[in-house]
Amino acid sequence: CKSAPAQEEMARKRVRVPVPTEKYPDYNFVGRLLGPRGATLKKLEQDTGCRILIRGKGSVRKEREAEVVGKPGWEHVFTDPLHVIIESSSTDAHAQKALNRAKEAIELLLVPVPDDQDSLKRHQLRELAIINGTFRDKDVTSRASTTNTSPISLDAYDMDPEQSPKFPHSKSLPRSTIGLDFSESFFRSKSFALEDHWLTDDQESVLITSNEVHFSTCRE
Repeated sequence: CKSAPAQEEMARKRVRVPVPTEKYPDYNFVGRLLGPRGATLKKLEQDTGCRILIRGKGSVRKEREAEVVGKPGWEHVFTDPLHVIIESSSTDAHAQKALNRAKEAIELLLVPVPDDQDSLKRHQLRELAIINGTFRDKDVTSRASTTNTSPISLDAYDMDPEQSPKFPHSKSLPRSTIGLDFSESFFRSKSFALEDHWLTDDQESVLITSNEVHFSTCRE
């Protein structure tokens, strides 16, 4: 019996995005990608429909490396440079579009931004305070907006190259905005309930699965 014409085959596509650790060895890319308790990456997965994984050297905290030495599937922690894997399990017509959207957002997060111009970091710190129960409006009025949306936008980083390092190709990327809803209700909602196996220490939380460092709301 043939499948109905309306049914489309699922296609898994993936793209690998390098993290520029050699150029910026002291920059905390993993913390920036994750956000407070993994919220930034988790929300990117929700918004793009892609599965996102951080792999390679530095994807696992130092104290965890001894636990994965010699385990199948964990070789990348010791052999590969730090990178991000983006996967899309969507229909043929939408898989590439979803990948492109997620790749664009990840590349934005991998552009170092001066602290005094880094609106995303301010939002992450604000939401970390909300999670920890230490948030006070008066503590952040001079440092962060009190809006509920933290946008990742190419326009936000369109500044003088002397002020903010860029990837050579960043200006050629299409201009678009991916809005990340980091409202307090998001963190308090069931959709953000943290499981016991989340390893949390401020912005550097990781979820360990059987064979990879995995940040995903998509379940196969």
